[in-house]
Amino acid sequence: MSYPVKGKDVVIEMQNDDLTYTPILCGEDCSFSRTPEFIPVTSTDSGLFREFMVRREEWSMSVNGLTKIENDTTLTFFYLLQTSVRRQLKTVRITFTDEDGDDKQIEGQIYIGQMDINGPEGDFAKASIEFKGSGAFTVSSVNNPVSYNFDIISDYWQTTNGQDYVDGVSASLLITLQTTDEVIGAFLEGTEYDLVGSTPSAMARECRFLTSPSARVLFPITFDGTQRVFLILKRPV
Repeated sequence: MSYPVKGKDVVIEMQNDDLTYTPILCGEDCSFSRTPEFIPVTSTDSGLFREFMVRREEWSMSVNGLTKIENDTTLTFFYLLQTSVRRQLKTVRITFTDEDGDDKQIEGQIYIGQMDINGPEGDFAKASIEFKGSGAFTVSSVNNPVSYNFDIISDYWQTTNGQDYVDGVSASLLITLQTTDEVIGAFLEGTEYDLVGSTPSAMARECRFLTSPSARVLFPITFDGTQRVFLILKRPV
């Protein structure tokens, strides 16, 4: 006999650097939403009724609940509000578990969307966070974490006149930028630049890490060779 899933047994979690998962907020309400895009395919053979097909799809998750100040057993609203977190592509999953212990997870990569928090007098502060799916999601039984090790390393790269990127070997510690690196922090002359997944906008402090044709960090300006770029990298070992 199977049992319906109760709301208290639904949780949204974010993947950590070691590929384990931590719940987001003290969740009171979790949701998953899929929205298909329908296009008409009506032809002369369709008769009196219109016909459609699904072209693209989009999806999202959201969680509403209480937040703490410091991360411990859950990720807080304020942790996810940090630039280095909310501007990065993350992996999240929503897990449904029934009374028999059977479970299903929906997992995918997301960007953190709309965030709200309010604190009415005499009650707990409550937060809501939207996660906008990027790419496909998967549905499966809950996966066990995979062992994964990494180092956090950092140094500065001297820019080259006429280029809009830094690559190769760093100036001080002789760190070679690699395609397997993850750039988790970028600073140009002490000013933090947000890492984005598309072409950096000249109207914003944005940069992008590229792995083809070689590992490089692209900026929306042309350097004159006097600037320095400081990078914080997460490197698998």
